Amino acid sequence: MKREIGTAGMGLIVPCPSGFTFTNQTGGYACHQRAQEGVFVPIDDYAGKYDELAEKFLTLKDWLNDYFINGKDSPYHGHCYNGLTLADRAKMNRFLTFMEAGFRVNQARLKDSEEAWVHVLITRTTPSLKQGERAIFVWDNSD
Repeated sequence: MKREIGTAGMGLIVPCPSGFTFTNQTGGYACHQRAQEGVFVPIDDYAGKYDELAEKFLTLKDWLNDYFINGKDSPYHGHCYNGLTLADRAKMNRFLTFMEAGFRVNQARLKDSEEAWVHVLITRTTPSLKQGERAIFVWDNSD
C-alpha cells in the first residue's frame, strides 16, 4: 500500500521505491500539485551564512523568496511555472555553493523544474545522500 505525504518545509525528495509518495504545491501562483515516490530528507530552511559583501545574514529560505517572489530583481514575482532557465541555474548554483548546500541544479531537468520543485544533483556524500544521486529540492510554495 502506498501512502501520500505532503512535504513540510524545505528538503530533498530522493526518488526510490519506498511506498511513500511525497507531494508539494509548486509553480508559485499556478499552484501545481507535484508528487514523487521516494524518501524525504529535511533541510533546515533557516540555516544560513553571513555574506560579507551584502553585509547581511542569508538563509536558503530568504534567498529563494527573494529570487522567486519578492525581490526587486526577481524574474518571476510568483510566476515560475514554465521551467527554469540557464540563468536561473547559474544564479541558484552560485548561491547553493555559497551556502555549502551539497547539491546543485540538474541542467538536464530545467524544463521539469519550477518554484518549489527543482531537480538537483547531490555534490557530496552524507549519511543520507550519495554524491551523484538525483533528488528534487522542495520548499513551501509562494502562493
